[in-house]
Amino acid sequence: MTWIKGAGTIVVTLFIFVIVGAWLYFTATKVGVAPVFNSKGIPTIDQYGRAKDILLIVFPLATAAVGFWFGNQQTVQAQKQADTATQSAQLAHAQARQSQAKVEAILGASNDTELIQKAKAASPSAFADLHTPLVVADNTADNPRPPVAS
Repeated sequence: MTWIKGAGTIVVTLFIFVIVGAWLYFTATKVGVAPVFNSKGIPTIDQYGRAKDILLIVFPLATAAVGFWFGNQQTVQAQKQADTATQSAQLAHAQARQSQAKVEAILGASNDTELIQKAKAASPSAFADLHTPLVVADNTADNPRPPVAS
């Protein structure tokens, strides 16, 4: 269905340009034609003036068509950029989930209750955005559970 709309738009645009081009040619052929005056000296038939007036009505159609195509082109480019950004964000989220799972697995496998404090002391910038302390899992045989944020 989209290609029908695209083809229809192309046909209409070409039709508008054919009309404008033909009317430009018609107006150009009337440039040298002298107007016909009545007995009082008032022009009764001014073929160039009439052609020019109609051209003033037809020409904005062509500019509207050009504006549509330029606008449409920018819309397509913006949509492609948005799709690329969405894909990049989804990839980043997937990588973050994988990293989080790895960290949770490492913390869950350790019996060291001071592991979080040691990591925080070694790399404070990695823990700068944490507002709540992390609780290390109790990895005894009685209570095997992953670490949780408190």
